[in-house]
Amino acid sequence: MQVLWRKVSSTSLEHSPMPAIRPVFIVAALAVVLMLTTFFWYRGSGSPLTEHEINAYQTRIDALPAATRGFLQGMDVLAFMRGDDGRAVHVVNLFQLNTASAVPDSLSGEESLARFSRSMLPIWLKRGGYPVFSMPVAATGEAQPWEFVSVVRYRSRRDFMEVVLDEGYRQALPDRLAASKLNLRVTSSGNEFPRPVVLLFALSVAVLSFTYLLEVRRSKHAA
Repeated sequence: MQVLWRKVSSTSLEHSPMPAIRPVFIVAALAVVLMLTTFFWYRGSGSPLTEHEINAYQTRIDALPAATRGFLQGMDVLAFMRGDDGRAVHVVNLFQLNTASAVPDSLSGEESLARFSRSMLPIWLKRGGYPVFSMPVAATGEAQPWEFVSVVRYRSRRDFMEVVLDEGYRQALPDRLAASKLNLRVTSSGNEFPRPVVLLFALSVAVLSFTYLLEVRRSKHAA
């Protein structure tokens, strides 16, 4: 009896199919992982720069090549660091562009800026930053000499400092300097709306809903 029971039990276990993981659960798990990863990438620490960090960054700036150091000092980077409130910061750049003859490789000022942005994109993303938008603007006379505007969002002023002190930034900077004959930079703390995290959440809900409806439809056909 015992031998027979064990034989039947063993046979039934061998032929019992493993329960399938439903697609909706797989999509839900992936959505949660993606949401958490994006949240921590986007949010940052939220703590302002300390005096020790400011002094350390200033020491690193003093050791930079003259062109890079002059570019940073032009925006009063020390005041920028001391004004840190721990929040994200947007850097608005207004440009007057050089002509093609003034930039390397016979590029237009706008093309040179585009090459700078392509070089910078992986550096921005590594530190939780990204370009919000960039576009040419129409000048309406001498009162508005600007020809191009760009906005870059940085997760924090700490991340901004890490970006501008990155070796890749120093390599890309000549394209930016050659592209513009005048550049005004304005900084502002805060977040744009809707935030990318909110958009990602809405997309995840939409994908989950679609997957669930497909699963319901498949179950009805199977029944």
